[in-house]
Amino acid sequence: GLGLKHDDSQEDLQQAQDKIRAAKEKLEQAVS
Repeated sequence: GLGLKHDDSQEDLQQAQDKIRAAKEKLEQAVS
């Protein structure tokens, strides 16, 4: 979201965290 609606920015934040979590999991799998 562009900050017009708090819900939108909250959702974008959640999606960003999900992407970070997925990236970390891939990284850990590659390392182990």
